[in-house]
Amino acid sequence: MKFSKWNCMRHLIAVPFILSCAVSCGGSGDPKDAPAQQVDDQNSYSPDILFEAPNEVWAGSNLQLFVQVLNDGNNNASFSWKVLSGPTLDLSNHSTGALEVTVPNVEQDTDWTLEVTITDEGKTASKQVTIKIKRKVNSVTLTGIVTDQPVANPKVSARVGDIGFIATSNAKGEYSITLEIDEANKDQLVQLIAIDPQNESIQFVSQLNTLNTLYSTAGDDSILNSRENFRVNITNVTTAEYGLIRQANLRPLTGEELLSARNGVDTAQQLVLAALLKLVADNDEYSLPAGLNSTRTLANDKAEAEAFEAEVREKDPDIIALTIEEIINDPNLIDADGDGTRPTPDHPLQGAWQLEGEPDVAIIIKDGKWVHIQTKHKEDEEDGQPGYEIGDFNWDAASKLMTVTLSDDTNGVFGWDEDLTTKAEVVNDKLVLTFEQEQQSISFTRIEDINNPLVGAYYEGSLSGEFYLVVFKEDGYAFELEYIASNKGVSGSNYSYDSKTNKVHLELYLDQLGLARDPDFVARAQNNTLQYKDGDEGGVMTRVLNLVEPLAFDEQTMAGNYTLTMDNSSDKLHPIALALNADKTATVTFNDRAHTGSWRINQGQLLISGSATDYQYAFGVIITPTRQTEDGMKVLNLTFVEPEVSNDNDDPRNHGFSLATLKKQ
Repeated sequence: MKFSKWNCMRHLIAVPFILSCAVSCGGSGDPKDAPAQQVDDQNSYSPDILFEAPNEVWAGSNLQLFVQVLNDGNNNASFSWKVLSGPTLDLSNHSTGALEVTVPNVEQDTDWTLEVTITDEGKTASKQVTIKIKRKVNSVTLTGIVTDQPVANPKVSARVGDIGFIATSNAKGEYSITLEIDEANKDQLVQLIAIDPQNESIQFVSQLNTLNTLYSTAGDDSILNSRENFRVNITNVTTAEYGLIRQANLRPLTGEELLSARNGVDTAQQLVLAALLKLVADNDEYSLPAGLNSTRTLANDKAEAEAFEAEVREKDPDIIALTIEEIINDPNLIDADGDGTRPTPDHPLQGAWQLEGEPDVAIIIKDGKWVHIQTKHKEDEEDGQPGYEIGDFNWDAASKLMTVTLSDDTNGVFGWDEDLTTKAEVVNDKLVLTFEQEQQSISFTRIEDINNPLVGAYYEGSLSGEFYLVVFKEDGYAFELEYIASNKGVSGSNYSYDSKTNKVHLELYLDQLGLARDPDFVARAQNNTLQYKDGDEGGVMTRVLNLVEPLAFDEQTMAGNYTLTMDNSSDKLHPIALALNADKTATVTFNDRAHTGSWRINQGQLLISGSATDYQYAFGVIITPTRQTEDGMKVLNLTFVEPEVSNDNDDPRNHGFSLATLKKQ
């Protein structure tokens, strides 16, 4: 790597040497120390004994103990075992010098004293050993936010079975809580409860899966955030979900029961209930019904919730629909796939990466391709300039050696150095590159932001051929790389994003692409996709690193008639009728008008576009599948109609993002 040209030599990682000891008596039972060897003094009336035992073992592990009689020439010794103190265990059936048992479970670290008695030609001797049984625990730290409108310094607690934990939190509503539970409770469900200290009637709840599931999802760092499991955000939406489960008189106790209960939750009802909770929490004009002491109580009571909904609609018929729109557009509240669990990448190094202190740099690794973007020229580097490099990478999992063979390089000395021997690995979700000749390492972090789903890298086409790539970084930098035969180059911008209107504004500082374009467009990122509208054009891009298991439409079976129903149940949004013909023509009927156009499948997403008519300049429908249900396919939907005359071609009144259900007739 020519990282010296990136001023990166200050990023050093010290790699300590680790000394380890093997335990001859069965390493699976020994968490720490080498075996203790205890030898009796010479005694003519008893045998000499060698007793090998570890100092510590994990509860539930397999333990092997060995006893040898050193001066028994006839090999006639017999053995008997018993427990002197600590957890009881029946050892009456063990009569050899090799004891193999499962270590009993303990609720706290406990000393365990065993005794073996050896009999040899009428002479006996006993040997004792004390081993510490270490309580085996699953430990996972949950980090998230309490919102809608972040609750300052929330009181957050977690319950795992009968065991409770208290979190620390801050003024931004962020909390952290560490759950440390022994193996016996690993299959218990975890429930989070948050209370607003300024108004204790505002209470939110989030029902999580089993501790063991959360531990596995958290990965090597044992820290679970909302990118890995969206429900660590404790919100009106999670409260509404659990409230509907309780309204159905369900009390799930296992992971399977919880999944079944979640599948029975109606998304439209959940959004309405979440809107009611949001109004109570955030709108001074609404308060809890008389007799109810918390938002949790309201969510759990079907009759009270329905009566409150009727009261709200009578006061303001539009307020629930408007509130649902706010919820849908809040990245801290909605996870369309339902669990937020990131799938395992096809390749360990896959993703979009950034280097601290180098805001104009991005690296993309996917599908055997290496893409490097540099958008600024360093004044002290005459041979480096803004541009890109593209190549094929290979990585050996055993040796960690990584090689890149560049096929195109326009940015000079910046980037990969083929003369260095480079090892690559992902450690705690960071990409670490180690250069053997220089005995130095450098680390990259993922380009992502759990509070802003727009942050990430997205592409159209194939990285092995022609493609278009866009990167949004959390520090306000955005890059574009166009790599097609007619146009190749990069652009760099500073961008701003309004999550309420979904508008993106670009301020170009580098343009190798000749982008004579409106600096404003509309985009919404969710899960694996980025849906966008730019004037009278719209499309969809795919995230480089999947956040959820991908789901795609099949072009061969897509033709047919469909109903697209918005999940926010707003009276203003009527179902849309789709007629997708085998010849790729389409008819889209909404707002009592039929729109003709064409349809296609792009990267597993459905795109419908229409030409000009006497009442519009263009229209489009972009549908992204997220989850299969009994009622049809849950989807993300972008619908827009572009009038022939418009002062602002991205006027919010002309487009809408929504969660919806697509059902084939």
